[in-house]
Amino acid sequence: MASGLGDKARMLPFLLPGRLLDVGSGGGELASSLASVQGIEVTALDMHPDSVARLRARPELTAVVQAMADQAPALLPAASFDTIVCCSVLHEVYSYGSSTSLALFDALDETMAGLVSLLRVGGRLIIRDGVMPAGPAEPASVTTTDPAVFEDYLALSPHPELALVRDGDTFHGTRHTVSEAVFTIGWGAASLAREALERFELFTLDDYTAYAEGFGLRMLHASSVTQPGYQQALAALDIRSGGEEWFPETNGLWVFERAAALEQRPA
Repeated sequence: MASGLGDKARMLPFLLPGRLLDVGSGGGELASSLASVQGIEVTALDMHPDSVARLRARPELTAVVQAMADQAPALLPAASFDTIVCCSVLHEVYSYGSSTSLALFDALDETMAGLVSLLRVGGRLIIRDGVMPAGPAEPASVTTTDPAVFEDYLALSPHPELALVRDGDTFHGTRHTVSEAVFTIGWGAASLAREALERFELFTLDDYTAYAEGFGLRMLHASSVTQPGYQQALAALDIRSGGEEWFPETNGLWVFERAAALEQRPA
């Protein structure tokens, strides 16, 4: 099962026995794998009707809830989960907003607070998502044989903070903006119209930990990796930082423990 999960298998050692909430379950592949772990009962959460229909066809899941992530606290008992898993979900909350029309970090704040309220004290929130490179403001560049696709990406992106400056076939920016561009383009031209709407990297490895502490969470584990598949897919690009070849880490894994009752965050 671990080999079938690929990089997602890094989450498995951190699961607690008991009730688990999988946020943004999609077709249910991850949720079903988690449900096969002995001693774990999985509730799957997703907003899309097609996904919910597929999830409800999986008998190994204990429950299926149709809702956006920020709506979960109104539908599920407080402090009722031992583990909550958010796999490539929270960057979408930031990118697309919440059910209450909040967007960007306001939507993320609302969703994080709600999810923490569903954890028992001592329960774990596991986040696997994009990770901003260390030294995100340091200069970087990418040279390509297909500058048109980068121009398309920049035209489609609604995030002005991710802008790049073109000089011939080279696009200049920061480590953050270059990594966002290459990872988005790496999904392929057919996916660009949707993927360009998202900002994949919200925090560096350490900054996500600092952010989560404001919600009564204590960091148990934080790590980042560069997946070989990304390097292979983007091998034709010349990515540089500090005058040297450079390739950013592709995603992070954070494991937090709810250390105390949730307190109101300062404005």
